[in-house]
Amino acid sequence: MAEKSELKIQTTNLRKYFSLIFNKRKTNDTCNEKYNNKNTYYENNPNKNKDKKRNPGVDLVRILGMWCIIIHHILYHSRVIYKYNYKILTFINISSFWHVNSFALISGIVGYNTNKYSNLIYLWFCVVTYQFGIHYLYRLKNKNINPKFTYDFFPVAFIKYWYFTKYFGMYLFVPIINRGIAYISKNRIKLILFSFYSIYIIWNDYINPVVDLFNLDRGYSINWFAISYITGAYIGKYENNYIGKRKFIFYLILFSIYIFSSCICYKMYYYEINSMSNNLKKKIIIALKSLFAPRINSIPMILQSISIILLLMNINYNKYIGKIICFFGPLTFGVYLIHEHELIRSTFIKNLFSKDSNQLKQNTVVILVFIRSIFIFFICSFIDYLRYIIFHYILRIKKICIFLEKNMLKLFD
Repeated sequence: MAEKSELKIQTTNLRKYFSLIFNKRKTNDTCNEKYNNKNTYYENNPNKNKDKKRNPGVDLVRILGMWCIIIHHILYHSRVIYKYNYKILTFINISSFWHVNSFALISGIVGYNTNKYSNLIYLWFCVVTYQFGIHYLYRLKNKNINPKFTYDFFPVAFIKYWYFTKYFGMYLFVPIINRGIAYISKNRIKLILFSFYSIYIIWNDYINPVVDLFNLDRGYSINWFAISYITGAYIGKYENNYIGKRKFIFYLILFSIYIFSSCICYKMYYYEINSMSNNLKKKIIIALKSLFAPRINSIPMILQSISIILLLMNINYNKYIGKIICFFGPLTFGVYLIHEHELIRSTFIKNLFSKDSNQLKQNTVVILVFIRSIFIFFICSFIDYLRYIIFHYILRIKKICIFLEKNMLKLFD
């Protein structure tokens, strides 16, 4: 009996031991699962306590930025800026050159708390649709056009749209950038941005302007897109809404920065240095012309884009005006894809001013540029809205993109 009693006690102790081990393991697994879920949630929503509402100002930046892109393409693709050689056209182009930076900044402002590759897949579907669709429509009209479908389905590899190619390359780093934005302090991000702009811009342009030290390629590079994205992420996280009571003064300062940046860039563009006899002054002017040149990554263009974004984001919009703005904002990418397609560019945009007289007055040319750019914007917006209806309600492309993203993530779990 004593042996049975001792065996029973040992069995009970073993059960308790294994029970404790099992419960401990189960508790650890539960804690790890909660920790992983928390990390996943925080990764996708680092500012979960913020009440995120769609800001019409962001969409208005997209609309005005795309309108400026159309104006820029009209001026150069149709060669109207050379045909009439009016200085006002150069000033319009310089004043609208903030558009490229604005889209990279907006990507950071709205995307710093999301890590969705499904968005990139969705953009890919849009690009392929327009590449293939426009080629096919032109093929129906002109049998001599022989589109290469390999080019249409791999637009990044063959650089069909330079902006999308660079943006695609930059977007692959977005999850890492967003994690850094979520954990790094505000002052540290300020230091990083100060280092970027002081070393990458001023140092590169002033000390050795002949060599592109950091492969910025005048702003047409993944490096520059990443810098702009981080700047936008900082604005979206910390400087989104801080006007206070003195709105008018805030608006006036931002608008003055935009005008001043445009004017100094225009002044430096036409500043003559050939007749200068003073070598020191000549070197200073050359350095200033390099710093304030009309290119994407110059100081005036950076100031232009940031001032316009802060200005438009902090305006209080009427409810109905806000709805109209938010309707057209998401269609801007389609506007870019349509009017910048190689066949549309070569057959329509290029010949936009070919039938006009060479003797048109300055005011007439300016009005025609504005009217035709608005016309192109609305026609392309209407076409892209039809594409949106087909994608959203018939093909369910967004759900397909989310499905693809989830299955891609499962492969690496």
